[in-house]
Formats: sequence, C-alpha cells, structure tokens
Amino acid sequence: MVEIFTIGTIVRVVVLSAAIGAVLGLGSTILKDLKNGELLDGDVTGWTYLGNVVGNAISGAGLGLCTVLGTGLGISMLEGTKFTIGSTVISGGAAFALGVGTAFVTGGLGYIVRAGISDQEEIELSDIAIEATINMANGIQIFKGAMIGSHLGIKHIKLSQSSPKEVILYFLMNIFYGIYFMRALLSYIKKKLKEMI
Repeated sequence: MVEIFTIGTIVRVVVLSAAIGAVLGLGSTILKDLKNGELLDGDVTGWTYLGNVVGNAISGAGLGLCTVLGTGLGISMLEGTKFTIGSTVISGGAAFALGVGTAFVTGGLGYIVRAGISDQEEIELSDIAIEATINMANGIQIFKGAMIGSHLGIKHIKLSQSSPKEVILYFLMNIFYGIYFMRALLSYIKKKLKEMI
C-alpha cells in the first residue's frame, strides 16, 4: 500500500490554508476600513480586525482540508492506488464527506468566532447558516477542482514530498483555475442573501 499523504502533510496544508484565510480576512477588513475613510481611523475597531483574521483563518482551515483530500483522491485515481492517509484507506465518498463537512462546520464556526470577537457585529442564526453553506460550497468547488486536476495530472504534486515553494505554486494554480474566483462569486451571493434577510 502506497501512502498518498501523511498526517503531517495534511496539517501543513491546513495550516497554510488557515494562514491564507487570515491574510484574506485582514485584507478585506483593511478594504472595509479604507472604504469609510482612512485606515485605522476608528470606524473599524481592532476587535473587528482580530475577529476577521481569526474567523477567516478557521474557515480557511476547512477549505485546506478539502484541498488536500481532493488532491489525494485525484492522485490515487491517477496512480491506480488506494487513497491512504498514514495506514488508513479512505474511500472517495468518505474523503468528500469529511472535507465538505469540515468546510461547513468551519464556515459556521469561523463566523461565530468572527462575530463573537468583533464589537461591531452581532451573531445571527441566519448568518451562521449562510456562512456555513457558502464555505461548504467553496469546499465542494475546491475538492472537485483538486481531485479532477490531480486525476488529470494537471496538479500532480505529492505534497508530502514537496517544498514550500511547490505547495505555494499549487495554491497559485487554484487561482489560475478559477477556484478563488468562485469563492469571490459565492461571497457576492452571500452579501446579496444577507441584504434580503
């Protein structure tokens, strides 16, 4: 049995995805702050900055798991081997359910943490459902893209044997293939849903 990923590989990818989520959370908060005036002029508080960074890191971690599980499934299909994590064989359905389910949970949890830390946002049940569902939809898109790309050999890199430069290149390929564009589109849909409620 050929090991596709180690637990360490999964942890590295999830941590990297959380870091990307945190940076995107910081960037979006800076843009929001600049939209209403000058940077750090008080209209967006430090608690809101912190909440957005931590909340988006949590959401990003779930998407990282979707990425690594989709990639692992695609690589195992390409090589004609069983998908294994350590010595455990994972079915395609289990990998999908674990990745997408985690994205759903981390989307809702990320929102709760973000709104809970922020002194400018209240926790709303409808927003929890929207955030969790949008993160799950992102997770489906990322899992699908990673799996298909890996299966076709487009993104065939073994993350367990890759340098940090190759892992970053992998995430840049997600940008090229429109994965992050879909995330922006889903964010727009989320904004419109919140306006309707």
